[in-house]
Amino acid sequence: MGVGETTEIDGRGRITIPSRIRRRLRGRKFRIELLDQSRLLVDAVYENEELVGRIKRLRLHGNPKRAGMNAALAKDIYGGIKE
Repeated sequence: MGVGETTEIDGRGRITIPSRIRRRLRGRKFRIELLDQSRLLVDAVYENEELVGRIKRLRLHGNPKRAGMNAALAKDIYGGIKE
């Protein structure tokens, strides 16, 4: 991504995320994992309601050329079995 800035730990042990990076983050809660002695991994954590809302806003788009295909014909062509 190329978004990197230098920051420091304050006297109370907190690390401030620079505003330029905070503006690009989505979410209010984060999971922090120590990868090794010099690297942290920060992942946004979403509440269930927020996650459900994001899933509901997804829009899936199919191939318009296949929209008018006949399912019964495809079943016959590909060997579907009617029970």
